[in-house]
Amino acid sequence: MQSAVVLHRLASRPDGPTVLYDLAIPIPGISANIDHVVVSGQRVLIIDSKGWKPARYWSVGGATFRGFRRFEHAKTRTPRMAHQALTGYLRGRGVRAGLVTPIVAVWPSTAGMRISVSLLGMDGCRPVLGARLATVVRRSVGLRPADPGVVAALTRLVNPGPSRSTSRRNDGGRATGVDRADSGDSPRRKSAPSAGRPSSRRR
Repeated sequence: MQSAVVLHRLASRPDGPTVLYDLAIPIPGISANIDHVVVSGQRVLIIDSKGWKPARYWSVGGATFRGFRRFEHAKTRTPRMAHQALTGYLRGRGVRAGLVTPIVAVWPSTAGMRISVSLLGMDGCRPVLGARLATVVRRSVGLRPADPGVVAALTRLVNPGPSRSTSRRNDGGRATGVDRADSGDSPRRKSAPSAGRPSSRRR
């Protein structure tokens, strides 16, 4: 089960959070994107999604390994950069929000195979198993209706896709748009993301 599917289920709960997919990082000249953002109340959680080969990933002395081989792809700075950029972006627009430590949801690239990240250290973010994503989101920000002002500001960063009002996947397998619980005050369409490979390439 991939991150977008898990997050869609959380957003589909009555009075659940809002999930935004495929956001631009508000820094001029930066092409990297933010895979997912969960907004629960005024709390904001950035989620990067990775699909890695089944193995044990671990870090020591600033070096990262997959098994006994060096693994440089875990040295991503995108989550930390995105956290700092979104903090400044929201503050600059007078939007009150609390950004928590970003997480990286790691899924095995081969279904049914085991992967371990318990000993993996990453810069400015926390790696978690994709299978625990729902639990980690719940503990990090809760599952409350999102603050409309926070959502409105972040929606401006969503990259153009087939639809900006629903969650769906583009041809590259990456979810785009905004996903939120239905409300009696303002019904919203939702389209469940299809299960597929994670938004990042296999490493």
